[in-house]
Amino acid sequence: MSRAQGEIYVEPCEGIKVEKEPLIILLVNVYGLDDAPLAWRKTIVGYLKTKGFTRSLLEPCWRVRYAPDGTILNMVHLEVDDLFIASNSETSRAWIRETL
Repeated sequence: MSRAQGEIYVEPCEGIKVEKEPLIILLVNVYGLDDAPLAWRKTIVGYLKTKGFTRSLLEPCWRVRYAPDGTILNMVHLEVDDLFIASNSETSRAWIRETL
């Protein structure tokens, strides 16, 4: 994890077996930290891209997957940590449920 603000040191939680150090370095993003939403967005946008989704020209929060003939198969709207999903058929809906 790279952070513009620098490394984060935390006290180990009770029950975690670590060496007797007073602090440990946090290596992953954690929900609630100021950089977690951006890390999540990069992760989900990257994943959707690998599945054939592209960014909508009309609404930057929408990711769209098209059929070869240009019809829309699926749409995913990203809003912070929520996903709103639309599909044009049962087959397409089943595909996106399995994919996500």
